[in-house]
Amino acid sequence: MHIVSELKIRRVYPKTDNKDFSQTKSKHFDFFIDGTSLSTLLNIDRFDLSFSDFDLDIPFIDQSKFPDYNPKERIEFINQKVLEFTGKKKPQNQLNTNSIVLYRCHCGCDYCGIISFELSINEKEVIWRNIGYEMDKEPDNNDAIIEERKLEIEQGIQRIEMLAFDRSLYELEFGDFFNRINNN
Repeated sequence: MHIVSELKIRRVYPKTDNKDFSQTKSKHFDFFIDGTSLSTLLNIDRFDLSFSDFDLDIPFIDQSKFPDYNPKERIEFINQKVLEFTGKKKPQNQLNTNSIVLYRCHCGCDYCGIISFELSINEKEVIWRNIGYEMDKEPDNNDAIIEERKLEIEQGIQRIEMLAFDRSLYELEFGDFFNRINNN
C-alpha cells in the first residue's frame, strides 16, 4: 500500500497582471494533487508554450474563422483521453510508448518533448509512475534516458517518481469531469 494522494481536476487560468482571464471562453484544466496543481509540483508553467497543450482542455475556436471546426469532436477526443486515464483504453501518443501525455508543446507535436507518466491500476489503487519529461527515443536506450534527465534539469522540471490514488475516488473524479464537459 502506498501513501494515497487526492486528485481533483479543476479549471485554471493564465497568471498575468494586466488581464482577467476568468471570463475566457476557452476552458483550461489541470490536475490538483492534495490541493496543489500538478504543473506546480513539476515546476512547469502550465501556460508556457512548451507545455500548454493539455488533452483535457476545451479551447475556444471562432467558428466564423474556422467553419469546419466541430466542438463535438473535441469532446469526443477528451472522452477518449478520460478512458486512457482510467485504464479503459490503451494510451496513444505520437512517440508510440505506453505513456499517457499530461502536457505537450502548443503545436500539439509530441516530438517536441512531453510531460508524461506510466499508469498502473490494481483493485484499490491507481498509480502514476515516472512523471516527467519524455522525448522520442529507442526503447531501452540508456543514453536517451540520460539525455531526458539532463533536459529536465536544464528546464527545471521536478520529476515525480510516483503518485498513488484511491481507485474508487479517482474514477469518481474522472466520472464527474466526464459529466461536466458532456453537459456544457
